[in-house]
Amino acid sequence: MKLNVSTVLTGFDGIPLPNTKTDATTTPLTVKDVVVNVVAMPSEHDTGMDKVRKFDLAMKLFKAVGEVELTVEEAKEVKDCVGKSAYGPLVVGQILHLID
Repeated sequence: MKLNVSTVLTGFDGIPLPNTKTDATTTPLTVKDVVVNVVAMPSEHDTGMDKVRKFDLAMKLFKAVGEVELTVEEAKEVKDCVGKSAYGPLVVGQILHLID
């Protein structure tokens, strides 16, 4: 499955959402910004090996330019992490629709 990590996330009005970790006036929030962040966040029950697997996936996503090929397991991991994240429906919905 392919995921375009360069996709810009938008508001309901179609205007790009600002990336608050950078200069929010010029840098839009992308799928990459969100998925790298949420995959790299540890979960309460992560083992050491879970953390290594998530690190490897986060690095793959971080290094990607445009489309990245994900295995079924990687896509499930991204979906799970995005779904459990603190991001709201506006962001989560757009990313999960892209992965389906």
